[in-house]
Amino acid sequence: MCLLQENACQEDKTRDIIVGLVGRCPHFQINGDAVCVLDAPGQFLSRLKKQISGSCKRVIIAALYLGTDEEEQVLVDTLREAVVKNKDLRVTLLFDRTRSLRCSKDALYKSTLHLLFPLVKSHPDRVVAYFYQTPLLTPLLQKWLPSRFQEVVGVQHLKVFIGDEDIILSGANLSDQYFTNRQDRYVQFRGCPGLTDWYARLVTAVCRFSYPMCPRRIGFLLPLATSIDPTGNPSGFKAFARDQLLPLLSPMPPNPMDADLDTWVFPTIQLGPVQITHDEEVTSYVVFKCSEDAGDNLYMASPYFNIAGCYLPLLLASHSKGNLHVITAHPKANGFYGASGIAGHIPSLYLLMAQEFLQAVTDAAQAHRVALCEFARKGWTFHAKGLWFSPSRHECGGQGSQVALTTIGSSNWGERSCVRDLESQVVVVTSNARLRAGLGMECTRIFAHGQAAGPERFKSADLQAIPLWLRLVARLGRSFL
Repeated sequence: MCLLQENACQEDKTRDIIVGLVGRCPHFQINGDAVCVLDAPGQFLSRLKKQISGSCKRVIIAALYLGTDEEEQVLVDTLREAVVKNKDLRVTLLFDRTRSLRCSKDALYKSTLHLLFPLVKSHPDRVVAYFYQTPLLTPLLQKWLPSRFQEVVGVQHLKVFIGDEDIILSGANLSDQYFTNRQDRYVQFRGCPGLTDWYARLVTAVCRFSYPMCPRRIGFLLPLATSIDPTGNPSGFKAFARDQLLPLLSPMPPNPMDADLDTWVFPTIQLGPVQITHDEEVTSYVVFKCSEDAGDNLYMASPYFNIAGCYLPLLLASHSKGNLHVITAHPKANGFYGASGIAGHIPSLYLLMAQEFLQAVTDAAQAHRVALCEFARKGWTFHAKGLWFSPSRHECGGQGSQVALTTIGSSNWGERSCVRDLESQVVVVTSNARLRAGLGMECTRIFAHGQAAGPERFKSADLQAIPLWLRLVARLGRSFL
């Protein structure tokens, strides 16, 4: 096949994917030059602070948690300075309740609530903070589970950072490691009001069924405005939450084609406890379409390797002809490495699941097209997640490489992302040469630290150290990992 014919086939494929996504998702057409792929934790922090400082009307931040030490204090100070400077600025913050209530013994502040309290107290009319709690956390679990382990039941996992009409989407949380030596992903969309407004509506919707922070008493939360408590009335809470989120998922009629709008952005939502499985359905479609043709290359990153059952058959389907490259965290690059107690075994449990994945690859006779590697970079941990799709015969980093599609957001590919946590990501499909090259370089940077993981890897002491009882617990409680 000549080069012109191959390029035409590639563009036909991406157009086919776009048509399929338009019928499944809200969508936004933008110019790819408005998208900036950030490449380092420090750049993420500096760009986030600049975005906050330059905002005049709104700052909206959603993450699992906000850390409680000096670096996070600087971020809160940036918010405070922006509120003082811009009298019309409104700040909305959304975090997970169980994670934010966890007390830190050696940190600068006792908890996220304690760090935020002076800011909310000083500007109660312009700064509001909300804390989501999963309806899966029953009174019995609240009573018997230690506070640290209550997070395994389900969390608010959105990673959204808005300043006026700019937005950064990421998988990163707001703590010192994510600003220094934890590998993640960060993509900024500048001057994209449609996309930014959609995510503002999403965060606002979640805030309606989350606990507001009390601006008068430190460390306290107010009752839900809806009076539908996730613990006391989980069925009513689920119905209300579902009603708030579903309107955001209505597909939009396609816009007239504009040559300058060379990039399509499709946002998703997942909240398994209220039967919203939109992200799962969209991701399944993307995986299917990006795996079917010989010569295609699909790159997949997952820091906590526990591939959900809905994705595994698609990744290893017998009709799939494209190459699949997977990267996950080496046990020493896992955020739980070196933790005390049961948590210290978590990196080895994910290694066990990686072993099971490779066995599934062998059983499906797909070893010729599937490769697994582990991220290993001295002094760094790994938290990157998402997909990169290169519809060509060149792998990322090779001459002429290009990434025509990526997913960026909070979803981890695991069972818990599908059934427990509140997640969102975007599928970005682009023909913009600059953006394709930037996404290709991002993928190359991450996989450059990958060490091949073949069968010999799983004879290591990491696996031998896992006690039998913990293996059984992991098998029975896979949706918690």
